Amino acid sequence: MYKILIVDDFKTQRQFISGICADLKLETVEAVNGEEALKILEKEKIGLILTDYEMPILNGMELTKKVRKNVLWKDIPIIMITSVSDLKNKAIASGVSQFVVKPFDRLDLKKNISEYFGEQSQIKTFNVLLLDDVQLQTAIWERVLSMDYFEYTKVHTAQEALNELRKKSYDIILTDYSMPNVDGDRFVRKIKTLPEFSRIPIIMITANKDLAKNKPAEVDRLFIKPFEPSAVKDTIKELVGWQT
Repeated sequence: MYKILIVDDFKTQRQFISGICADLKLETVEAVNGEEALKILEKEKIGLILTDYEMPILNGMELTKKVRKNVLWKDIPIIMITSVSDLKNKAIASGVSQFVVKPFDRLDLKKNISEYFGEQSQIKTFNVLLLDDVQLQTAIWERVLSMDYFEYTKVHTAQEALNELRKKSYDIILTDYSMPNVDGDRFVRKIKTLPEFSRIPIIMITANKDLAKNKPAEVDRLFIKPFEPSAVKDTIKELVGWQT
């Protein structure tokens, strides 16, 4: 089994990247600089190197050049992660396979890593469609939907939601009940009459406490405002079949 070599002189950064690899069920080894990384390469079977640029003794660029000159390591993919954004051309010229600028998106890095490890690390991304006309609730939804493997699109009207559903495949719909023109109840009934969307699970959010006793049949789960973000988050995972 090939391992991922993480090279960075900051422990917290190594731990963060190691956590991303752990999510992909990939084993890692760590080095604090390029010189230590070279010693590890002599002992371990490495399938990918993730390296910082700025490090003492031997930086990421120097490490890359030495790896590329070694006949045993020259084909190992190297992802350089750095806050020095204007180094990209030099890094690529030295042999870096991908160049990632800090701060980076966690899911994006997972996708980059997965490119080199085939089916064992393929990422399933769940797409969430959020229909809510209240701008003030954006911060709350960000708390609910800030999950690894999840991406969400926010729209403000039922018509926008239908247009979006026709453009992209969604795994779940979250909708408010009270909206202008077409309320949430009419919207979900419309969705369930369309065969291409009828199987998408729906969560409805409302301040109308009477709906707690009369949940629309088309809705899989109903939450009354104010709701606990973690409870909605867990319900989304359950309905899409997400597993850790």
